[in-house]
Amino acid sequence: MPKKSFTSIACLSLLISALLWCTGCASYDWSRAELPFKKLYVEPASNQSFAPQIQAPLSAQLRQALIRDGRVQIIDNPKDADAILQVNVTQYNRNASTRDSQDSEIARGFDINMRAQIALYDATNKTYFFRDRNLSVKTNAFTNDPNSGEVTFALAEHQAMPRLANDLARKIANEVLSVW
Repeated sequence: MPKKSFTSIACLSLLISALLWCTGCASYDWSRAELPFKKLYVEPASNQSFAPQIQAPLSAQLRQALIRDGRVQIIDNPKDADAILQVNVTQYNRNASTRDSQDSEIARGFDINMRAQIALYDATNKTYFFRDRNLSVKTNAFTNDPNSGEVTFALAEHQAMPRLANDLARKIANEVLSVW
């Protein structure tokens, strides 16, 4: 009989624990944080780096990331905005990550780094929510085209730009939509 009472006690304690856990979680708010703005104007990204033509893809990816979240309305007139987002690409560099096996002077792969500085301006109170916030992303580019065997860095760098723009846009959107 002691085995049966142990099982009953274990089941009862498990039931009580489950009830306590459920009642504790019942009052938790699973929604996302309330933002202090509803209408957001996203200025076109500026570029003070050597990143080739990154402004347009970064601006487009950033708008998409913000729209996908759904908490803010992206508007096209800064006068109607509650907040204004400013993005400036400040740094772009590439470093050789792999070398040619026949000639160590020739790079076959590169690490590409991009950094942006962002600011979120409160248009209602004429102050900044935050400013001079630095975000960075990194990707790789390989110069050998697996289909043709052609070695071209320009093509590899061109193919890496959408990845960098998408990764940076997601980081920026996360920064804007999170609790500061």
